Amino acid sequence: MTKQLAGFVAISLLALPGGSVASEFRELVIRLDHTVEEAPVAISVDGQSGLVAVGRRDELWHYSVISVVQGGVVATGEIPAEVFFYDTGDLMGRGTDTLYFLDQRGVAKLDIMRGTSRNIAEIHSLYNGTTAQGPAVSDFVRDVDGDGVDDILLPQFGGWLLARKVDAGFERFRLDIPARVKVYEDRVSYQPRRPHSGDVDGDGLDDLVFLLDTEFLSFVQRPDRSFPDMGRRDNVGAPLASESQRAQWESDDGQVDQSDLEIEEVELVRDFNADQVPDLLTEKSISKGVFDRRSEYHLYLGQRAADSLIYPGTPDGSIASGGIQFDPLVVDVDGDGLMDIATPSTRLGLARIVSALFSGRIGVDLDVYRMRGDGGYAEDSDYRTRFKVEFDLDTGLMRYPAVIIADMDGDGPAELLVQEDADELTIYPGVGVPELFGKREKTLSLPLPRNGQMVEARDVDDDGRIDLLVRYGPADGAERVGELRILISESAP
Repeated sequence: MTKQLAGFVAISLLALPGGSVASEFRELVIRLDHTVEEAPVAISVDGQSGLVAVGRRDELWHYSVISVVQGGVVATGEIPAEVFFYDTGDLMGRGTDTLYFLDQRGVAKLDIMRGTSRNIAEIHSLYNGTTAQGPAVSDFVRDVDGDGVDDILLPQFGGWLLARKVDAGFERFRLDIPARVKVYEDRVSYQPRRPHSGDVDGDGLDDLVFLLDTEFLSFVQRPDRSFPDMGRRDNVGAPLASESQRAQWESDDGQVDQSDLEIEEVELVRDFNADQVPDLLTEKSISKGVFDRRSEYHLYLGQRAADSLIYPGTPDGSIASGGIQFDPLVVDVDGDGLMDIATPSTRLGLARIVSALFSGRIGVDLDVYRMRGDGGYAEDSDYRTRFKVEFDLDTGLMRYPAVIIADMDGDGPAELLVQEDADELTIYPGVGVPELFGKREKTLSLPLPRNGQMVEARDVDDDGRIDLLVRYGPADGAERVGELRILISESAP
């Protein structure tokens, strides 16, 4: 229920490092001959910044490589039908990115300019068969060991496979991690455990960590950058839900009493208080009935004990803004080096649902909580704003506003960008504590998509300044399908 509602009122919340709120933008309008199904991924083009956009044309899938410097498409081609996922990275250690495909045979490297690909690693993953949805972006090419060269990390039926590039090919480590298995009358599903990265033993090297029931399964990186096949189990300490409790919460057979259910699961593993130790952000979902549900976020600060991590039995910080919270954004809003949390929420109740159905709108609160010096959060939020999600029951179309939090002027405090209407973004300057955001400073006028998640803030051209990347979907009209707008900041840093 929570995840369904989160999808219903999803918004775009993004946090990026420093840059510049541009007094002027240079706008690039890129029109492709295929749709743009997902957010374009970064890639290097002749050593300079670029993007890869993937989408459909005539039931076939295509990619387009865009040079931000040149302001246009430098290469395009068809993606083979058997491809499950794509990603960009540098597996060869040559200092330049390229495009990689994953299919049943393994990982293939694309020659962007020639449009040809070749298999570079025969790897059998969890993914097999065919997919009707087409290829999706996946972070299977990443620098796991921190040596500056990307590696391959993929789930298998018996765990995860890590492949490190060496001179002769790839050195492989099979990490024994059982998948979550759900048995149905007519099928069996395998859900791989999500990998987390962090320095578990304090030696300065990143380790791979998986949550297994209420335990950490840690694969500690050795000094030679190798990994063991078998992980070390440590009790998490925090009151996480067991596998059986999660199965009860996720049951959809109508036989589970929902009048008194609670479940707490890990949302994020990250260093929140800048002490170089991974912390845990959990989501606690509470049900007192079908129309009486709420959620809370709890923060558990990690501590090292010998060569392992321990977490307290009670949270160091809690956030309960009321109703159902979803899609938390972790970002240093006030510029003090500590991670703050911005969370949208909405109250679920029969009266509110009826009102939303009649009005075609549902209200969403955005609350910002600052981390205090002790690692906790105040009971009340430090900043609150409200926006509306509009929907049309006749057409099924919805309008999600874009809401962006990013340090766009590079001065430490983050700015707040809010979509006011169909063609206007308002920028509220970051002013630090106690107000966090100042009064309206300026507006940006441009055609905005119905889905605010299609508006992103990121440093597109790698110049240290934050830019805006806008894409469109079918709901925005046929003339906008395949269009990308890139607003490049040209202000002085």
